[in-house]
Amino acid sequence: MQGPQANDCPVPADDALIAAQYSPLPCHDVLVVELPYAWTGQTLPQILVVPARGETLSDGFTLWWERAVDSFAVAGEGQVFGRRGTLNTALDATEFLYAEGGLDVTFTSPDDDLEDMPFDEGVGTRRFLVFIGDEILLGWEPTLVSAGRYTVNVLRSQLGTTRGQHDVGAECWCVQLGELPLLEWSPPKDAASVGLKVQPRLLHREVSLADVAKITHAIQRRSLRPLGPANLSANGDGAHPTYGTGQNVVLDWTLTSEARAGSDPEVDLECRADACVLELWAGAVLKATLTVNREGPHTLTNAALVAVLGSETDFTVRAYLALGGYRSLDFDSISVTKV
Repeated sequence: MQGPQANDCPVPADDALIAAQYSPLPCHDVLVVELPYAWTGQTLPQILVVPARGETLSDGFTLWWERAVDSFAVAGEGQVFGRRGTLNTALDATEFLYAEGGLDVTFTSPDDDLEDMPFDEGVGTRRFLVFIGDEILLGWEPTLVSAGRYTVNVLRSQLGTTRGQHDVGAECWCVQLGELPLLEWSPPKDAASVGLKVQPRLLHREVSLADVAKITHAIQRRSLRPLGPANLSANGDGAHPTYGTGQNVVLDWTLTSEARAGSDPEVDLECRADACVLELWAGAVLKATLTVNREGPHTLTNAALVAVLGSETDFTVRAYLALGGYRSLDFDSISVTKV
């Protein structure tokens, strides 16, 4: 039999050989997001789970939930991984919804690359998702700056979320979708919190479940809560309102909605709230909580203000919308100055 020649091509390693040579590592980190109503279209809690690989070879993962103390059951399986990083520049809560090159992120996970994705795909079909705090953004056309660092065009305040203040160093997740679906899981309806484990795998080899850290997620019932109000004003001033001696303060706000047509962030279709909750603060002290009609205006009489605040003084109002007693997670606020 003739031996191998110098120019023979090497035989690719088969799956069994790859599995024998490489073992998956525990996740670098795991994104656990309770999805808003605009994503789910229902009021029952739904949780999105996206891990960042501990290496670059894992091809799937199993989600386990703690049904009893230290007793775990399979909740689902997934194959979509994300990139976890931190912001190099801040995203301000008052910036424009469209921010070209507005996201500057350096990835800390071993997966530190992004695929090119045009607007029609990243935004039009919602295949480039960005998660920062409670805000969900849509991205397109990432640009490589240096190894593991990208700038990304983003559309902010998507899927029933509002623009937040995200400072330098804030955690940021980028998830680019192909043909595989994201892993979403419905926790028990009466659960106040759930314990989760994400177990990566490479072919048929898995990280030992004992080596996987447990994640405890508190259920916020986010999909039941409406979006907070916008454009809060006092005495017709939404920037620097004042009131004088003996004067009432008239508060007003705009109703908002999570239901938006396509990717147009300006089209509000409905408001699910049945009440508005107003908090009155003096400094860092909560002085009063009022539940009022969901639609403004609402008048704070001077006598009521003095009774609550102790005197005519500066104060801050926080306004939430509520549904069935569940407040919005976000709120609008304004400070009123006594002159």
